[in-house]
Amino acid sequence: MIAWEGLAQQYAAERPTYGRLARLVANRIRIAVGKAGIPCEVSGRAKEVDSFVKKALRPDPKNLGKLRYSQPFLEIKDKAGVRAIVTFDDDLDATTAAIADSIEHGPPDDKRRELEFDRLGYFAIHLDVWLSDADAVGELSEFRGRTCEVQIQTRAGNLWSEGSHDLLYKAVQNVPLELQRRVYRLLALVELFDSEMSGTKRLIRELPGYEDAALLVALERLFYRLTAARSDQQFSIANIVGLRPAYDAADNRAIVDHITPFVQTHWRKLENIYGQQSQLQIRSPLIFQPESLLIFERLETAPLRLQSVWKQTYALEYLQPLGLLWGTHVELS
Repeated sequence: MIAWEGLAQQYAAERPTYGRLARLVANRIRIAVGKAGIPCEVSGRAKEVDSFVKKALRPDPKNLGKLRYSQPFLEIKDKAGVRAIVTFDDDLDATTAAIADSIEHGPPDDKRRELEFDRLGYFAIHLDVWLSDADAVGELSEFRGRTCEVQIQTRAGNLWSEGSHDLLYKAVQNVPLELQRRVYRLLALVELFDSEMSGTKRLIRELPGYEDAALLVALERLFYRLTAARSDQQFSIANIVGLRPAYDAADNRAIVDHITPFVQTHWRKLENIYGQQSQLQIRSPLIFQPESLLIFERLETAPLRLQSVWKQTYALEYLQPLGLLWGTHVELS
């Protein structure tokens, strides 16, 4: 029999460490998925002491009279937990891959793959992660041997998960099977919602006139590798329309072919600019927009043409701060 008081005391003493581990992992994931160009909400936390003890005392449904965990402190892996929430289900695999590339991990537990075609169930990917021995040194040595569970879900899947948890797992009494079934039936809507959202996104991107939005998507994938700052997409579209004439190329692929090597060549400079600007409260409204990459590239390679085009949409005073950041003079007259 587990002495729950001692277990609670042991975990309470170590919980702050797990909280710091969760924040560290969440920050690394935020950077990793940002560099992959995937919009993602990331949060981390340490399991509450009460929740940990209750999980440790759960009975084993396959062995009456026994507990599920014989060594709960070693077997319960979600003492530190992180959630990575994406909008579209076709981003789940790419998000998992980005996380896996950024930190040591175990095999992904993909709940989607466990279901037969005629079954409904929890849709998420779980990944146990930890710091490598080479990483867990110095001030990070307190995390050596500790694991953090990462859950990767869509917004819809996360909404169902939280709602079902409140209804079924926090219930003060056993919930009848027919009521449990009502909750699980909602999974059909979650799956349909995710599928329709991703499918509609693909169809929208194939519509005539989507070129500006498609260019924005390509720029975002580069931009979010440099900074985690959120941008205003409607503002971006208006700016991209105005900046297109600064390029000879009419198609997006040719413009991206200009931008990609530029970003690679000037990576450190761009990273420093975005990093320094993130510390300021007052800054150019254009700096944390993906199209700032277009502006910096033109400031580097075709500044006079950029200024000529710029005057058709904005006053040159709006361009001057970016010119100063890049080291290119902008003539206001």
